Amino acid sequence: MSDNYNLRAQVKDANREFHDLVADVYDQLGSREDTEFKTWLEDKIKKLKGLTRGECLLDLGCGRGFVLESAQDVFPRTCGIDISLGMLQKVKGFRVLCGEVDFLPVRTGTVDVVVAVALLHHLWEYDKLCSEIYRVLKKGGVLYIDQDPDTWFTTLFGLPLRIHKYLFGSYKKYGELKKGLTQDLFDSAEVHLYDGVDSASVLKKLKESGFSSVECSYHWTGPFGLVNRLVGDIGFPRGFAPYFRIMAKK
Repeated sequence: MSDNYNLRAQVKDANREFHDLVADVYDQLGSREDTEFKTWLEDKIKKLKGLTRGECLLDLGCGRGFVLESAQDVFPRTCGIDISLGMLQKVKGFRVLCGEVDFLPVRTGTVDVVVAVALLHHLWEYDKLCSEIYRVLKKGGVLYIDQDPDTWFTTLFGLPLRIHKYLFGSYKKYGELKKGLTQDLFDSAEVHLYDGVDSASVLKKLKESGFSSVECSYHWTGPFGLVNRLVGDIGFPRGFAPYFRIMAKK
């Protein structure tokens, strides 16, 4: 029990340190500057609004406010939470809170939609996260999880993924922009980026937390411009697409 607690704390500390360090260059990497990806995300946000017709969206692991920007014209009230004060200091014009996603500083039953984009692979475990999300959602509220790698894909395509990591990995890109970043710090913060997140385990934990409806699908939409244009948001069998998407209703 103590070992698991220590590992969880170490991963949190690494995420805080890493994201404080790269806050000023964070949006230069990945899909956050990609217009097509922004349009895709805005469409997802609009669909979430249609599902709940609610007014309040909570973004977990909000970083510099990428999701909040996509939601600002859709939801009257938005709030972001992140563990990194350095990232939050880069957010302009949105309400944000510095905190941990498994101890949400939010009142019970006050949120219509919770969004977690590219969050889970930064966490050591998800038990407390799932129950906390369930707590803060209103009855009929919706949870949307996306842009985390699934373990089946990372296992099936382990060799090419390792080659890609060596040649083009995120650490290499961040390292070129931020001197002083170590491989150990990056790996601890992006703890499940390359081995993936077990989507089936997340589904199980959400159901155990009380969600009445939980669905999962697998897709390629992400930082792959050409692939996005070729296959778009088409669903694939598990193991044949890198990312999983979960929709859960309270």
